[in-house]
Amino acid sequence: MCLLQLFKVSGEGDVGLVVNGQAVMTAEAALDDTKAVEAAAERLATALDVALQVVEIDVKGDLEWTWESVLAKAGYGEEAAHAAG
Repeated sequence: MCLLQLFKVSGEGDVGLVVNGQAVMTAEAALDDTKAVEAAAERLATALDVALQVVEIDVKGDLEWTWESVLAKAGYGEEAAHAAG
C-alpha cells in the first residue's frame, strides 16, 4: 500500500509531495512552482488509484524550518527528508 501525501506549509505556502514518508518533490511559493507539485501529487494519486492526503503543517515562528523538521514534526524519521534537501 502506498501512502501519498501533499504537505502544505502554513504561513509559507511551500508544498511537498511525500510518498511513504519520503519527500520526493518540494516547491517554494516564492518561486511560484507549487502548482507543479500539486498537479504531480494529484496525477500520481490517480495513476496509483490511492487517496491523496493533504497535510497542513504550521511552522510559524520557526524562521529556520527545513523539510527535515517538517517531516519530523509529522512523525517521520530524519532519513525521510534527505530527498528534499
